[in-house]
Amino acid sequence: MKILIATDYYFPSIGGVSTAVRQMTQGLAQRGHDVRLLAPSPSWRFYEEKKAGVTIYRIRSLPLDISLNNLRYSPPFLHRSAVRKIISAFQPDIVHIHVPHLIPYTAFSIAKSMGIPVVATAHTLPENVSAILPLPKPMGMIVGNLYVKQIVGLYNHCDLVISPTEVGVNILKANGLQAPVMAMSNGIDLSRFEKRITETKKTVLAEKLHLPSRQIALYTGRLDKEKHLETIVRALPYLHTNCHVIIAGEGKQKDQLVAEAEKLGVSDKITFVGFVRENQLLTIYRLAKVFLMPSTAELQCLSAMEAMASELPVIAANAKALPYLVKNGENGYLFTPLHPKSLAEKLDALLSDKKLQKEMGKKGKLFIQKHALPKVMMELESHYLAILEKRKKIFSKQPVLSTYPVNFFNE
Repeated sequence: MKILIATDYYFPSIGGVSTAVRQMTQGLAQRGHDVRLLAPSPSWRFYEEKKAGVTIYRIRSLPLDISLNNLRYSPPFLHRSAVRKIISAFQPDIVHIHVPHLIPYTAFSIAKSMGIPVVATAHTLPENVSAILPLPKPMGMIVGNLYVKQIVGLYNHCDLVISPTEVGVNILKANGLQAPVMAMSNGIDLSRFEKRITETKKTVLAEKLHLPSRQIALYTGRLDKEKHLETIVRALPYLHTNCHVIIAGEGKQKDQLVAEAEKLGVSDKITFVGFVRENQLLTIYRLAKVFLMPSTAELQCLSAMEAMASELPVIAANAKALPYLVKNGENGYLFTPLHPKSLAEKLDALLSDKKLQKEMGKKGKLFIQKHALPKVMMELESHYLAILEKRKKIFSKQPVLSTYPVNFFNE
């Protein structure tokens, strides 16, 4: 198949969507498909590159906010002509859009005008939107909910909508989604986590980070408001076990978290290591004994999946989709969201029992096998084929005119 994927979020912008899109494009390419990706250029320049069998069209863009993980934006007047030429020349069988803002919107409208089927993956919760707005929480949630409703209006013209979990499916339906929708994992490349990490390599990294000789609890991901990392910092005074926390990642909340740690007198129990490159990520996971995820706005949580693939038990907030990954008492613990003492109790229970750590870690690694990327890509491929077969039957009977209002985007 010829598959065109469009996104506004891609590397060097760091985040779950960027990782999910990279996994999808590379996973489909490995299955022999001709995969092309429309993604923002990290500069004003338009160019084409090829990575891991995927052709990437880098669409000229402008900086949105460097503090927002190097996010870029590309207004339609900058890219519409180029995207139309790419789609017209490539003639994809399927167009797959992720978080339809600017580039995906354009790809969607052009694909619809050409009669090409469109699949959309929904990665966003209302909380993800409200968290980046400088508004009081109630007002931010109103805006977040309005955003989801607006996006659903577009999703209703798609041939298939995908959300990583049933949580997302239910939210989309509650906001008026009528199009075919299903829950399908983003998947995880488990082969990355099978690499052997030597004790020497772990020791070198621990010394480089000036880590004390204590059991390590780890968080990796964005340091942004909806992640509620203050819950981890505020849990430290309640801990009875000798623990040190690593927080890996960047985001707007970093300075506030550092100040909170100083205020509570726990700065010596926490290390902020910033952005971690791929070649160090596996080693950091192997240094840890437990993974922490206090976020209340996860549609799936790739970093928790990576931790499970690394055989780490996970302590997560009992919120949104995290209970789909963390089975309380089996591969980790769920704690009361936003309650530091609840988190501390679960962390004490795990850190004081090394046998339990290993048992939960093994169960987590076994559980995550069903999210293996090859399995997910086979499932996605089958849905693509079903859409194409359905269209083939329809068009073999009679010509079908699109009912989509092609002037929706002022084409």
